[in-house]
Amino acid sequence: MTHESQVELPKRSRSPHSPLVKPRRQPLGNFSRQTQRVDAELGQYPWAWTLAFERRGELTRQPNLPIDGRYLALVAVAASAHRAAWPVEAKTPRYGSLSPDQEGGGERVYSLTIACLAVGRSSGRPSALSVPWLHLHDNPILYQKRRAVLGGAISSIELAAITHRVMASYLAVQRGEQVVIVADTRTDPALPDALAGQTLALEAEPVIVVMPPRSRSGGEPPEPVVAALVSADVVVAAPSRSIYHTEAKGRAQAAGVRGILNAPCAAGAWISGAMTADFLEIREVAERLADRLREGKEARVTSPAGTDVMVSIDGREPKGWLTGICRNPGEISAFPGGEVSLPPVEGTASGRIVVEQVMTDIGPLSSPITWVVEEGHVVSIEGGPQARQLEEYIDGVAGATNIAELGIGTNPAARVSTDITETKKRLGTAHMALGDSAAGYGGQVVSDVHLDGMILDCRVEVDGRVVVDGGRIRM
Repeated sequence: MTHESQVELPKRSRSPHSPLVKPRRQPLGNFSRQTQRVDAELGQYPWAWTLAFERRGELTRQPNLPIDGRYLALVAVAASAHRAAWPVEAKTPRYGSLSPDQEGGGERVYSLTIACLAVGRSSGRPSALSVPWLHLHDNPILYQKRRAVLGGAISSIELAAITHRVMASYLAVQRGEQVVIVADTRTDPALPDALAGQTLALEAEPVIVVMPPRSRSGGEPPEPVVAALVSADVVVAAPSRSIYHTEAKGRAQAAGVRGILNAPCAAGAWISGAMTADFLEIREVAERLADRLREGKEARVTSPAGTDVMVSIDGREPKGWLTGICRNPGEISAFPGGEVSLPPVEGTASGRIVVEQVMTDIGPLSSPITWVVEEGHVVSIEGGPQARQLEEYIDGVAGATNIAELGIGTNPAARVSTDITETKKRLGTAHMALGDSAAGYGGQVVSDVHLDGMILDCRVEVDGRVVVDGGRIRM
């Protein structure tokens, strides 16, 4: 249930630095290169410094910053990574600031830009350190060798890398902005810490809010959390149960807040799989797919497992095409980026939906669950013990039988797994949902639940034209 919507908003005061791009159909151009430049030019920050390594082991540091044990430890980690993982013919990484250049005598020089959140104890700045980018996933053998040598240190470096990219590029956090980071007691503590660290590196103000886990995905957060959300400039929410389909999200959006209202709660999910994809590249595909759905009147979804359902999409505005890139007031999205979706017209869905692999709040499925659908509602649920579990879960919940969503995955790096948050972003898959379709999503049904179910190996047709088949988007 990862969707974005845009509303008419009053103007809010914003930082005069680096104005954000215009909303809606802004030209993306080659933003991958811009992202690389953001990562590579961290030296613009007053507390950034660059370590340049050569084969012969020389080390330079700039600018002239005080050295203490923290810095020396960080240098040791970086130097160990250099010795352990970079061979003679190392590939240029796909992203970031590790860029090999040819020097005289055939020497390769690798620059590792390290954004420090401190310039010394006397500065009054925070003492945490982070390394914005160290990425060699393009060479899996070297990557595994590096991880085996450095273990947890590499995970910390990679988490700092992706959170830097999120805050600096995808959310375009500006100096002086208020950034609220929402977690619950099941969220990996390293995640909000890393997000806060990168917020500080951009000279913005982070606030971490921790709450108890909600009983259901779509459950409203406590009022103090809502108060923090609506007063923020930027929000990143990564609790174990999504707060995307909530009234709190609608209130934050109406207040002009931008950001992410659903993201993986495990740090490991941020440094592998779908989160490592280039959301800017995915955005271009998502916009074209959104255009196709926007023009459509009727959609049909089929699968070898038995799904065959028709829905009206006439007049419904596609969501999700922001793909996690929120640079303007009121833009709300979800991580990982990688889907386009919309709420079917109420009362129009008819057929059978066979849910496979995983379902929100139910978890990994030992066998498929079939939803028998008439006039937009599930009238019976068929399958094994987990089908009975789903019946009990939605029993008595208003609006829970509503067919609330049709979504199409667009992220080629997403993995099919037991995690619905990532699996539903897999390129060429579909998912459909029960429950809430309102809360700024564009539908009319309000419910305390929004439950996504996967449809694998699907075929999606819009007005008789195939848009998804064989794990590919076809337009």
